[in-house]
Amino acid sequence: MSRRATYFQSIDDLRANDAQIYYYDETWSNLGDEKRSIWLGDRLRKNDGKGKRLAISAMINNHGVDTDTIDIFVCDEDHTMNSSYFIEWLRKAAEHLRRQYCDSTRICIVLDNAR
Repeated sequence: MSRRATYFQSIDDLRANDAQIYYYDETWSNLGDEKRSIWLGDRLRKNDGKGKRLAISAMINNHGVDTDTIDIFVCDEDHTMNSSYFIEWLRKAAEHLRRQYCDSTRICIVLDNAR
C-alpha cells in the first residue's frame, strides 16, 4: 500500500475511534510586514516592511487553531527553528492537549515530513 493510502487509512481509523486529531502548522513573517504606514495622532509613521523574522507555530484541528499552542519566536540569521526548540515546544503543546482531554482520549498530532 502506498504511503498516501496508509496515511488516509490511519486518519480514517482515528476518526472512527473518536480520536482528537491535531495538525502542526508553521508560517513565517517579518516583524514589519503588517503595514507600510500608519497614523499616529497627527503624523504618519512610515515603515520599510523590514524587521526581525518571526516563526509562528500552532496546533490546528477541525475547530480551528488551539490558541494555547501558538508559539512565536524570533529566528536566527538562517531563519530556522532548531530541533531542541521544536521538541520542547512539541512537548509543551502535547502536555496542554493531554490536560484538555481525559486520559483515555486518543490524541494524534500530525506533522509534515519536513527534514
